[in-house]
Amino acid sequence: MNQHRLLALPVLGESFLLQRDGKNILVDGGFSSSRLIRALQATNVDVNQLDIVVCTHADRDHAGGLKNLLGNSTVSVGEIWLPGEWGDSLRELLNDPKAVVDALVNEFREFEPPRLNDSPADSGDSDEVERQAYAIINSLREKRMKNYKHDVQFVEGEETGLSGLQWLQEIAGNTQQKDANLQDERHIQNRKAAENIFQNGINRIRYRQAKRRLDAIWAKIWIVAIHAAAIIRGIALQAIESNVRVRWFDFDRFVQNGYHPVGGVADLLTPLNAVEIPMPPTPASDLRYFVRLTPVNERSLAFLSTQAAGLCPTDIVFTGDSPLGYGVGYKMSFLARRTQRGLAIVTAPHHGSESNAVAYTHIRSCWQDLLWLRSGGTRKHPGATFKKIPTHLRACTHCPQKGKALDLAEVQLSDRLWPVLRVRSHYCDCEA
Repeated sequence: MNQHRLLALPVLGESFLLQRDGKNILVDGGFSSSRLIRALQATNVDVNQLDIVVCTHADRDHAGGLKNLLGNSTVSVGEIWLPGEWGDSLRELLNDPKAVVDALVNEFREFEPPRLNDSPADSGDSDEVERQAYAIINSLREKRMKNYKHDVQFVEGEETGLSGLQWLQEIAGNTQQKDANLQDERHIQNRKAAENIFQNGINRIRYRQAKRRLDAIWAKIWIVAIHAAAIIRGIALQAIESNVRVRWFDFDRFVQNGYHPVGGVADLLTPLNAVEIPMPPTPASDLRYFVRLTPVNERSLAFLSTQAAGLCPTDIVFTGDSPLGYGVGYKMSFLARRTQRGLAIVTAPHHGSESNAVAYTHIRSCWQDLLWLRSGGTRKHPGATFKKIPTHLRACTHCPQKGKALDLAEVQLSDRLWPVLRVRSHYCDCEA
């Protein structure tokens, strides 16, 4: 049955499934591959073939479920779209993950992270303090990009996926062959050994935190970077082993290209803040691993699915964790080039976090918002701006603040009449 619907899957973290034009498009996978697989194979979803899998960034609550998707299920994938910045560390991660983890742990001594605003030692949850830390990391990367220029190149079309996979196979060397036997005992031992390496790095960071050698917030961020390293390596190995087309979408080249996005599949799924490239650019040798690997919300990829047909065509906007802007307070919109103000269903930026409140303004300057679909998050989410949206214009998979259980949220669409035929989710009655 050729359905046209958008699903927020009932997984911990964020994962959306768009079904349109006979295709299944998965955007992010939540924390856990086992939960993601159960959600995809549930009776009311029943998906075993994904035409496109998108990873917006390497945060565990978005990408953790993609790490073992193919290895632990019968789900097949046609293409996987990945952030170009992963190329900064993939060669080393595939061939010597221990060296990367050791370097990450040791960078604490060299970096001497600045003290953040005072907060309780166990507060690692404070939005503002974390924002300061991530801003420092993002500024280090931006400084590097100003000093590291490369030509803006991009490609479009199916050949992109072929060259993207070939690049991965070449840099992986003898780590894994694309026809590797997934049941081979040595292969399983190698994978377990890599998992132990990443866990050992996390344990070393936690030990230093327990000994009060580093601030709780910085310890949390370093652990996030180690998890990201494991996720990046795992997703790349899956693509190699299963011979899946890989397409790369680069945020830095988007900035260098005057904030003009390029690539994707026209009229199906295109980037809002990236340029598609045949392979990641050559990494700068002076970039520290924690800067390369820490997922920063400002760099989270965002995508657009445009519906051109019908009386009331409706766009689907996948915001990820992006503020959809740049400059001071992100007040300069990435979307400024859009001229037509159509209808849109939008995934709530950063789980409805108040830190991304400016994104709502950017969206409304380009679209009439028919619905905001929220998934994932913690008790901090959603924030005041999301709660101010009229209840009939918002839907959620669950509400951490009110203790509502996790469940599928479904939006059925039509290309004939009013675009939203049916919305099924928890009644969203949070108040600002």
